[in-house]
Amino acid sequence: MPYFGGEVIRASADGSRLYSAQLNTSSGEVSSIDPSTYAVQSEGFGFLFWTDLAVSPDGSQFAAVDAPPFATGDIVGFFDAGLHLLNTNAYPAFSPPDDTGVLGATFSPGSKVLVVPLGDSIEFWDAAQGTLRARLMTPEELHVLVYPEGPVAPVLAVDQTGPG
Repeated sequence: MPYFGGEVIRASADGSRLYSAQLNTSSGEVSSIDPSTYAVQSEGFGFLFWTDLAVSPDGSQFAAVDAPPFATGDIVGFFDAGLHLLNTNAYPAFSPPDDTGVLGATFSPGSKVLVVPLGDSIEFWDAAQGTLRARLMTPEELHVLVYPEGPVAPVLAVDQTGPG
């Protein structure tokens, strides 16, 4: 059986790009999959515990979220199509310790913002800078999947007619 990268696979809106991430392991592995030949290119980024994955609508960028169940807050790695890490997170450019991660990270329609849910808030990351822009506290806890959970569909949606 051919290897198709990590446990979760996400596609660009037009299906021209596929990316995957190895979930619930400390390898930090991300992969790019050519949908026409099924060729896989993978890179490992050390002790990162990817828990979610989002792909920009045009497929030029993807983001892997590191929000392990044994910690609070999150770190986001932004990557280009060649699997190059575009940012490094250093406080305050990453999420402060707060609540556990929730599946459902997604890019805005214009690929300028990555929206990442936590148990009690929703974060807005600047995709060009790889930094946390803002956090919206929710009036009640978001639904959190219990660890260890395998890959599931995102649970957050963004209005596709909005800016950014």
